[in-house]
Amino acid sequence: MKICPKCGRSFERLLALSRIDNKTMICDECGTKEALDSLPQGVLSPQERARIAVAATGNKWAMENFNATHN
Repeated sequence: MKICPKCGRSFERLLALSRIDNKTMICDECGTKEALDSLPQGVLSPQERARIAVAATGNKWAMENFNATHN
């Protein structure tokens, strides 16, 4: 098991490369958060940012719930 240095959770493997130093491997969720945070403000609405973050978790129920409450 690998430990994500950003969130401290354990994973089978770390597949995302941190945008902060371009050498540290982090979990997919933290990688997605770093990518979203690197976008200029105003490019995505808060709802679009939330939709992307929910989709990045891979939780189908959470995505269905998000779509049901935000459409």
